[in-house]
Amino acid sequence: MYTTDIDSGTVSIINATNNMLIRQIDTGERAVHGIAIFNDMLYVGMSMAERC
Repeated sequence: MYTTDIDSGTVSIINATNNMLIRQIDTGERAVHGIAIFNDMLYVGMSMAERC
C-alpha cells in the first residue's frame, strides 16, 4: 500500500515486503529516509530521488 504526503512529496510504503522495497530502491526512483515498525507493521518513508 502506498500513501503520499502532498506537501512534502513523500511516498510511504506500508506493510511492504523486503523484495518490494529492494525493487523500489534499485531503480533509483526512490530514496529511503525513514523506517519504523509500529503495531507489527513496517513503515518506510521514501521520496523521489533527485537526478544529477
